[in-house]
Amino acid sequence: MLQAMRTGAKSPIMKAFLIFLAGGFALWGIGDITSGSFSGNKAVSAGDKSFSTQEAAIEFDRARRNLGAGLSVGEALQTPLLNEVMGSLARKVLFSAEAERLGLAVTRNMQTQAIRQERAFQDEFGEFTEGRFLQSLAQIGLSEQDYLDRLTETLERDQIMGAIAASALYPYNAAAALSAFQLEERTASFVSFDVQADAIAAPSDSALSAYFDENASNYDAPLLRQFDAIILDPSMIEAGITLSDEDVQGAFDLRRDEFITPETRVLSQMVFETQEDANGAIDELASADFATVADARLGWTKDDINLGAVRETSLDPALASGAFAANEGDVVGPIETAFGFHVLQVGTITPGGESTLEDVRSTLEATLRAEQALDLVYERANELEDTLGSGASLQEAAAKIGVSVTQLAPIDVNGLTIDGTEPEMSISSDSNFLAIGWDLADDEVSVLAETGEATFFVSQLIAETDAAPRLLSEVKDRAIADYKLAEAVKAANKAAEDALASGNAFDAATVATFKRSAVGLDHPSANLIANQTFALAAGDSAIVETGDAAILVRNDATLPADDETVSTLATQLTRSLASNVQTDWTASLALTLSEELDLTLNQEAVRELLVQASR
Repeated sequence: MLQAMRTGAKSPIMKAFLIFLAGGFALWGIGDITSGSFSGNKAVSAGDKSFSTQEAAIEFDRARRNLGAGLSVGEALQTPLLNEVMGSLARKVLFSAEAERLGLAVTRNMQTQAIRQERAFQDEFGEFTEGRFLQSLAQIGLSEQDYLDRLTETLERDQIMGAIAASALYPYNAAAALSAFQLEERTASFVSFDVQADAIAAPSDSALSAYFDENASNYDAPLLRQFDAIILDPSMIEAGITLSDEDVQGAFDLRRDEFITPETRVLSQMVFETQEDANGAIDELASADFATVADARLGWTKDDINLGAVRETSLDPALASGAFAANEGDVVGPIETAFGFHVLQVGTITPGGESTLEDVRSTLEATLRAEQALDLVYERANELEDTLGSGASLQEAAAKIGVSVTQLAPIDVNGLTIDGTEPEMSISSDSNFLAIGWDLADDEVSVLAETGEATFFVSQLIAETDAAPRLLSEVKDRAIADYKLAEAVKAANKAAEDALASGNAFDAATVATFKRSAVGLDHPSANLIANQTFALAAGDSAIVETGDAAILVRNDATLPADDETVSTLATQLTRSLASNVQTDWTASLALTLSEELDLTLNQEAVRELLVQASR
């Protein structure tokens, strides 16, 4: 059953979820569409396009490294990253398979136009420069061919969506009206009168009794349930994992590449259409610096020629072989690529290095424990499910897998204690735990379930207490605190009212101009103040209660936005809303394609391969 739950990603709903969870990977997404050139099971497939489990695992590891967070494989598997990678691959497979079915083609001219229109590759005048283009690729670690492959995928998808999404327009007039409303400003004055519960004396017995009688229903005990539970959490297992020196050394040897810092070189670059022009530039470099020659021959700025500090693997192989064989200060070229003839100059060289085992031992051991704990959680979860399925009690099942049964504090249907506070055990307020627990009958043991972060649980209802009134003696401390707070709120409001009646309440007020969204207002209760101010006519005042203070607010002036600002936002809003419509249509189309092209996801096979490879 657990295996079925974990492979449930094959359902149409989960397919759609995984596809669009990683929607942001569109142009810069990871992975290449292939026909399954690696052997092994398919991780993602649709039509004649697929990714093997090995390829998906490689893409996951690439994405993990690109995060720059230093996560190990095991740690990354506890995040949504694998879902995101699988979603990205599924999206690519679907649209590539559909493009093939429709016979769509992407020409070199289409690629060229798309590249020239990309803002990241344009200078400050909006003109495309090859220097910016190549610099951008180097910074994100893509070769020219990698980028063209990704661009092809994007252009194929755009052709498919263009036929149905071109009419996704939003009326400009409606956007302009909404923009004018949103951009309108108010200038307001406000004065705060703090709620000081500590300054209120404790109530007399008669006053407290009267307060409690008036508010008694607030102190009623809710319907409560108490559960026993077996909780399998990786963090609870890690402490019991012992690592031998051989385990650590073996993991270090296997992951040695993770502890190697590659050599980087600062490179400057010019790109010419002909070899003759490139050779001419090289001749001029004998008597002039690189930036001067680039400016004279190409009109390139220092930013255009600067590739920054790059690794060998981030460059086109032809460029890398020349640049990383030269010495600091050397001029290299001309080297021909698909974009022309390149001339490079090598700047500062930063040698690479390799950490020793002792340098990374503590980090590596923590990583290994986390990964092994994750494996053990799944193993014990499977064993627990089998044991319970054979008829064992909760206590017997816990003993069988070497854990204890936890008795949780009584909670209500919202996961709160009898006094409305958060319980000590966070799982008690987990939505899945509550949904399952409040469906159980007396002494019934739940199914094995997951909280969503590799934490599994089984619960058993052991007691239920009906909702009932409570005596003042049971909640006296809470009632006293509530009484003092209520009196302090009254005192703060009275102070605000008295100040307003005096006619000089705003003499020393704070004055601010802000938008409806509270932008421009620096205050902990900015949204409450903004909402009240925008509800007032010019010159009117009101009191805003925040729980911490009574704030006297006056609307001093209403300031409409200027036409140019409204027009700018309306244009952006029109584009954004149209994009949202297109995104919805894309999601709908992808869901349809997932059925027509028989999209299949095997995320668990990828997970298992990653876990095995990381041992």
